[in-house]
Amino acid sequence: MAAIAQINAAKPVCGLGSALKPSSKLSAFKGAALRSSKVSTPAAKVSSVVVAGKFDKDWLNSNGMVLPIAFAGWVIPASIPAFGTTGTSLNSLFFESIGQEMAHFPTGPAVTDDFWLYMILWHFGLFMCLNFGQIGYNINKDKIW
Repeated sequence: MAAIAQINAAKPVCGLGSALKPSSKLSAFKGAALRSSKVSTPAAKVSSVVVAGKFDKDWLNSNGMVLPIAFAGWVIPASIPAFGTTGTSLNSLFFESIGQEMAHFPTGPAVTDDFWLYMILWHFGLFMCLNFGQIGYNINKDKIW
């Protein structure tokens, strides 16, 4: 029994022996993974940073001017009085419904109230302008188009 224990103790466990000793291939791969590189594709050039084990804190690549420009890019067209057959704008309908709901403040809007439709349409348009503005800014910054 003692002879079997000595034989088993001398052999490394399958798979662990090679993992404890860093190979030259593995260390070369780790060095490449920590460097920033330009990835070139036929359609476009995309800048990518690969950092092993860390999250890129500037993943959004944001710019401070995208928010006010996208906000203006939504509020100005939404103020044009062409919503449906009433001849009023989406902004005026939305803000008017907010005023009506604030008139009876402690109680919220009913489920069938038009406030929900105006709120969803207004915010959907705003978020689409923000998303497309951010996408357009990053495409222009990276010189993809």
